[in-house]
Amino acid sequence: MQYIEIHREDIFPFHDYHLNSLKHIILDPAKHVDLSTLSEQDAIELIKQSYGFLSPAIDVSIQDGIATITLQEQRAEKINEALKLFQKGVREAQQGSYQKAIKYFIKVIETVPQHVDARRNLAMAHLENGNIPLAKELLLQCLKIDPTNVWTFVLLGNIATKHERAFDVAAFYYEKGLTINPDDNLLLNNFAALCMEMGSIDQARELFEKALKIDPSYPNTYFGLALLHRVTNSPEKALKILDQLFMQPPLTDIRSAPVYGNARDLYLEISTELANKESGTLMNGIMARKMALEATTGYSISIEMDNSLEYISAVSQMAWKHNRDEHRIR
Repeated sequence: MQYIEIHREDIFPFHDYHLNSLKHIILDPAKHVDLSTLSEQDAIELIKQSYGFLSPAIDVSIQDGIATITLQEQRAEKINEALKLFQKGVREAQQGSYQKAIKYFIKVIETVPQHVDARRNLAMAHLENGNIPLAKELLLQCLKIDPTNVWTFVLLGNIATKHERAFDVAAFYYEKGLTINPDDNLLLNNFAALCMEMGSIDQARELFEKALKIDPSYPNTYFGLALLHRVTNSPEKALKILDQLFMQPPLTDIRSAPVYGNARDLYLEISTELANKESGTLMNGIMARKMALEATTGYSISIEMDNSLEYISAVSQMAWKHNRDEHRIR
């Protein structure tokens, strides 16, 4: 079998590349090209064109069935500095400072262009800033560098779902990612959300529940499962799932803030619907109890709405303590 590898030696000690059959190299996800069927020169030219984003001048050679891309080596101190910049970029992105994060990630890939995590995080920052085409371009580059990177498939699936409304394309990316890691909770969660939107409720529930078992701290899974219970007319189950979410320590990543806000809104919405639905039965019970107490005590009971109460939900005022001819509940 023929393979392609990135020739790295000491330039990239922090990431392992898997060797991939030339039949499975991803030059273009939308149009597969089997490099093993081409002449050596044609294969080299296609590889150069496809991987040109790594460097203005890359050297590609094929020998004994192995295609090797050789990049210019960098000094160890420059690589160490790039690693520090990468961590700074991650911290800025977590705090929502995407422009600063973008500058850091660009500097990293200028020094180490095959740093797939920096390139993917750069794509995420552009995605947060609304630059969808550039984010997608960077993610497709990530696939060329490492076609086994599950998070790249997750993000491409997200773009296809949310921004392109191409559900079949999104399903392709999610399913491809699951063949690499069937236990990635982010992938399972996002695929579940897609299945729910496509009407595959049973599959969505199975995926959500599996994701929750793998990582019970991820808020999006709770929210997605609560939505699923709501659309399947199980509001009590939805509230129970949201209760579990609110008992978890909140994530500090600012990118998770919207899901907590949406979860609170959903909780209030479902609670209000249940209260309105059950208010008639509840009030019938209250009035029956009121009449029984009036008969027992010999005093009438009035119930008044009082929105001035702040720290308690109700106050009972006995008739004889307030020199009235009735008990009063505020």
